[in-house]
Amino acid sequence: MRGWSRRILLRIWTEGGQATVEYALVIIFVVALAGILLSVGSPAMREAVSKMFSRVLGAIG
Repeated sequence: MRGWSRRILLRIWTEGGQATVEYALVIIFVVALAGILLSVGSPAMREAVSKMFSRVLGAIG
């Protein structure tokens, strides 16, 4: 195994790396759930999800 790939694997399996992976999985789940709600949901549901994302994006930047 090359040095750089070994370092990446070690970082992933450390606690900090694990927290990063967990955070990424939560974000992926939330985005997937929002996508499902937008595609299947009623117009009111779509509007609620859109407002939620607008608020989050407004709070971020």
